[in-house]
Amino acid sequence: MEREHAERTAYVDYVRSYPEYPSLRHPMEYMKDLLQEIHFEGKRIGMDTDGYGSSMGYCGPAFSSLIPLQEKVSLEGWVEEMRFVKSVAEIELIRESCRWANLAHQLLQDYSAVGMREIEVSARATMEATLIMADALGPTYNPHGTPTNAFFRGQVGPMSAYPHSFAQNIVMKKGNNLVTAALADV
Repeated sequence: MEREHAERTAYVDYVRSYPEYPSLRHPMEYMKDLLQEIHFEGKRIGMDTDGYGSSMGYCGPAFSSLIPLQEKVSLEGWVEEMRFVKSVAEIELIRESCRWANLAHQLLQDYSAVGMREIEVSARATMEATLIMADALGPTYNPHGTPTNAFFRGQVGPMSAYPHSFAQNIVMKKGNNLVTAALADV
C-alpha cells in the first residue's frame, strides 16, 4: 500500500512504509527495524499470519523469528469476523453509497441504446454520476477510491455468458443481454 493512500484512508496516527521487492533488503527486515524502534521485543503480539505467504511469490523469514516475543496469538479470521457486524455509522455509509450507486446505475440504463458502445455508455454514466455526487457532497468530500462507477462488466451480448469478463468495445444491438454493475465510494 502506498504511504499517501494509507495516510489518507487509515485511522491511525502514524504510518510507516517500506520498499517492496525488489529491494536491497527483504521487506521483513524493515518490519524488524520498526518493531525494534517501537520496543516490541518481549511483547504479546497478535497476527493473522506469521510472515509472508508464498501465493504472490514472496518468501522470507517468519514474523516470529524477527524479534523475541513473549507470545504470538493467532488472529486468523478475526478481522473478517469483525466485519460481519456493522455499526450504525457503517450502515448509513452503506446506504449513502447505495443511493449514489443507484444514480450511476440509472444513468447507465438511460444512456444504453442500440448502436452505443459499451465503453462510451459506461464512461458517460460514471462521469455524470461522479460530478453530481461531488457537487452534492461538497468540497470536503474526499473519496477513498473511485467516487462512482457504472459499467457492463464486459458482459454485453454474447459476452454476457462469461462471468468476470473485462470491458469490451462492443456496440449494443437489439436483444443483447446486458450485465451491469454500479458502485460508489462515500
